[in-house]
Amino acid sequence: MHILNSVSPEAKAFDRIDRKIAEKFGFIHETANVVLVTPDGKVLLQLRNKDNFDDHLAMYGGHLAVGESHHSGALEETLQETRLKVEELESEFK
Repeated sequence: MHILNSVSPEAKAFDRIDRKIAEKFGFIHETANVVLVTPDGKVLLQLRNKDNFDDHLAMYGGHLAVGESHHSGALEETLQETRLKVEELESEFK
């Protein structure tokens, strides 16, 4: 989890605490999540295989490293989880 220097939209991460500690205390932590859509409009989902989410469908995604942008995280998570190298993403957040 990132520790920010303010709560404004211009806030910058300056440190990090372990994700498990953040989750234990209910702190919000940033993730990059991706909805993959095929050219014919089908949405691709993953079947989760973690103990607490067995047999649940989910978007692709994961936790951001300190200072990592959502765009960079989305590209990295797509590659890690699908082995697809995506050159560009359509996004509301650039």
